[in-house]
Amino acid sequence: MSKKSTKLTFSVTEEMQELLGNCKKEFFDDQNTSEMIRELLLAGFRSLDEQEQAKTDSEESA
Repeated sequence: MSKKSTKLTFSVTEEMQELLGNCKKEFFDDQNTSEMIRELLLAGFRSLDEQEQAKTDSEESA
């Protein structure tokens, strides 16, 4: 991650709050919430890229 960062503020629904709390306890107990959010966002972006690549690959092979 780059050394320069930007603050971002967003609202979290009750459902998301519960999911984040559970995720923090289970996977990110040793990290602060900001680091957890950064890692979850990056994982989501990677997943989207992989899905898009798989879609492109399947269209090219059809």
